[in-house]
Amino acid sequence: SLQNYSVIYIAGVSYAWTVPGDWTITSGQGTHSIYVTVGTNTGNVVATPSNGCGSGTASSLAVTNSTVPAQPSAITGPVSPANSAANQNYSVTNVSGVSYAWSTPCDWTITAGQGTNLLTATVGTISGDVQVTPGNSCGSGTSRSLTVTPGSGFTTKTRVTGAANWNTAATWVKILTGTVTFAVSTNVVGVGTKFTTELIVGDVLLLNGTPGTIRGTVASITNDLNLVLVANSTAGNGAYGKEAVPTSTDNVEIGNTLLTGANTTVTLDVASATINSLTFIGIARANVLTHAATTNALTVLGNVTLNQPTGIFTNSWIINAGSGTVGGNILFNGTSATATRIMSIVLSTGSLTIRGNLTLTALAAATALVNMTGVATLNLGGSFTITNSLGTMTPGTTSIFNFNGSIAQTIPIGVSAVTYANLNVNNTSAGGATLSAAISAANVTQALSVQSGTFNNGGFAIILNTKTLSVSSGATFNLTGTSTMATGTL
Repeated sequence: SLQNYSVIYIAGVSYAWTVPGDWTITSGQGTHSIYVTVGTNTGNVVATPSNGCGSGTASSLAVTNSTVPAQPSAITGPVSPANSAANQNYSVTNVSGVSYAWSTPCDWTITAGQGTNLLTATVGTISGDVQVTPGNSCGSGTSRSLTVTPGSGFTTKTRVTGAANWNTAATWVKILTGTVTFAVSTNVVGVGTKFTTELIVGDVLLLNGTPGTIRGTVASITNDLNLVLVANSTAGNGAYGKEAVPTSTDNVEIGNTLLTGANTTVTLDVASATINSLTFIGIARANVLTHAATTNALTVLGNVTLNQPTGIFTNSWIINAGSGTVGGNILFNGTSATATRIMSIVLSTGSLTIRGNLTLTALAAATALVNMTGVATLNLGGSFTITNSLGTMTPGTTSIFNFNGSIAQTIPIGVSAVTYANLNVNNTSAGGATLSAAISAANVTQALSVQSGTFNNGGFAIILNTKTLSVSSGATFNLTGTSTMATGTL
């Protein structure tokens, strides 16, 4: 890049300039101001004054070469969002000092996050690319893109009750395009179906309205509207699907409104899985997803919704010692004040990373529960909203709640039954993370650690009793107000 360096002009004085080895002076040598083409070396820009009496003392400026930012990490976000879906998040790994310029397909609307590493958008109907370009004072770096196709994802829901495994096709029914008619024969006729692209020989077919009944196995596919089964089917018609393990474009539902005879518990029995979205259905039964082992990881590109059961049951994502990553938001969707109708997320020694928002919507505090035991860690990049000021977070003595957003965050303190053990701050935004109320030993039971970025006390006191408040090198703690400031160990 072309840069300018200068000293104060003095009549009758000329200046001999030197620059680092691979820099080039393009104009101004001998004058008080030069333009240079910057190279890759660091060093000193030096100006030596002289007149008819000789040379004076040189002035020197140490310079460090900067470059445009590197290409961002791969974009994380739903590749098959629903048409017109709001609050869809796309993100890249944040790099300090870099801004991010986002673009989306033409009928999408960017609602938040332009300039940051986390974008929120309302989806349109047009496919294309979500693109992000990094920038700094030296210019723009190489863009990163993610191809998105609204409305292209499939709904994949549980078709059994009781205990079931994630990696077993018979656990699921993936709802496909169009409707079909099964006769008491091997022939199946479709309306608006896409047999040639959505099915293969060997697929097991079912009707959405009777998910517990297998209609047949595909023997051959004639065209998009006709196929042949291995054996005669029983009669029936309507929306249909196939048995299939969920994939990254699938919108997964735990629970089925047509299967209410027993609870459903699905065990994540694979090392890792990626899906588009995750919804726990609210019926008069418990619908549960549990991670089988410490190495089990689930990535949800979009949003997670926990709907409240309509009976005395618990809908729960039990991560245990595994890990969960949510590119979008997590919503607890409570509609009843009955305290025994519970929505919960459970962590023991595992971790949950939410790049978007965490929202507890409840009509009774006990119904929306985040239960963190052991050394569990929850990383939150977006906002923490406790609608109606009702919700519960139960920490273990070694659990960590980490506010690590790149946008300004408010830390809810003293709201309902929400309690932290170890509260970490790694917020890199200019606004930082700010307390909503005073910290006491009752609402933050262990340490407060400002590890990086900015933390604001918001004018509130911090009373940790015998616990530790730490601010790491390079982090910022803004103390305002006149409240009594911390008792505890600094």
